[in-house]
Parts: sequence; structure tokens; C-alpha cells
Amino acid sequence: MNHSCAEIVARWMVAETLGTDPEADPIGNWPVYDTAMPDTPDNAICTYGTAGVKDGRSMRDGQTFEHPGLQVKVRGTTEPVAFAKMQAIVEAIDAAIAESITIEGTGYKIQNISRRSNAVPIRADRDTERRAYTLNCLVSISQVS
Repeated sequence: MNHSCAEIVARWMVAETLGTDPEADPIGNWPVYDTAMPDTPDNAICTYGTAGVKDGRSMRDGQTFEHPGLQVKVRGTTEPVAFAKMQAIVEAIDAAIAESITIEGTGYKIQNISRRSNAVPIRADRDTERRAYTLNCLVSISQVS
């Protein structure tokens, strides 16, 4: 694939209006980043690549079958704000089937995003009221063009 799983899913989240593209709309509500979340703004979403699962290989040609890992982090100004956004993301992930997305002329099909657990609350900052949640998933993605 020409793009990382984290970037593909981040772009899908923007297309699903779960957040905004920080490059196209620098002051947008709920910017969606991939790989690194900046300290500001307070309300933000970030996707990260994590360990995936190797599901085996084809005995016919040796092709391996893998599902890349993905972590979604949501940071909000308060606990209720972060929780509400994470719940919206969980609902969208649970409903995602055969989603298409194009990045820089390359087409991808997200066949499935499978949650590995419920969202996990974490404390985002010691000196503020900001809170965060993380969610770990496995993804089935193929490049189609």
C-alpha cells in the first residue's frame, strides 16, 4: 500500500464527518491527525499504527494475510466531551463495511474495522481538565487502484 493504515483511516474519518482535515481547515472542529497529535487544539483525534495480526499464508503461492493494527485516540476538553466523540467514532467503526477512500489518486477499500475492546479512558494531561480515550482495532484494507 502507498499509505499507512493510520492515514487511510484518518482520511475515512474526515470523509465520514467525524472530524475535519487540519490541513484543509486549520481551525476546524475536531481535527483528525495521523501518527502524531499536536498539543493544540484541545479537541482532537489521532490515528496510530499498532501491532497487527498475521492470519496465515496461502499454501498455493505463499502470500501472507495480515490485518494491520490501529489505535484511535480522542482528546477532549472534558470527560463528557471526549467520551461523546469516542462513542460517535465507535458507532461509525462498528458500522463500517466496504468503505472506499481515495488518497492522492490511490484508491483503497476498507473491508472492515474490528474493535479489539471497548474505548479505554486515559488521563490526557496533569495540569488541565483535558481527558482522552483510546480504542484499539484491527483493519482489513486493500489497495484497489
